[in-house]
Amino acid sequence: MLQAWGNCGTIWPVVHQQLGVSPDLGQNRLEVAPQLPPGAPSIGAENIRLAAGAINVEAAASGGVYETTVETSGLAGVALTLGHVLPRDAHVVKVLLDGDPAPYRVRVGHRGQTVLVRASSTERHRLFVLIA
Repeated sequence: MLQAWGNCGTIWPVVHQQLGVSPDLGQNRLEVAPQLPPGAPSIGAENIRLAAGAINVEAAASGGVYETTVETSGLAGVALTLGHVLPRDAHVVKVLLDGDPAPYRVRVGHRGQTVLVRASSTERHRLFVLIA
């Protein structure tokens, strides 16, 4: 059993806050929208267990390019939303999912601006957000 003061209690804040993994598997939904810590050009984690499945997440930022890469396994049928948290004053220039222009929405909240794109949950996806 995992306890709040054990490994799960130590790891989950990083998975949830920095990697932006927000599962709602009771409703068949999963959102992954990383927010890189200041001074960290990239972060990632592998084999993040979610119910009977798992995901790998990588996030990076360089200049005005923000990248989120997610690979899923065992999560067929889950509605996957990918994103990345941007600075509040960022202006989105282009959003690409797997190299193609993608429709997106922007959610403004306490974390900043979050660009969100829907994707299938049965494969590997790479999201690029270019800002000015």
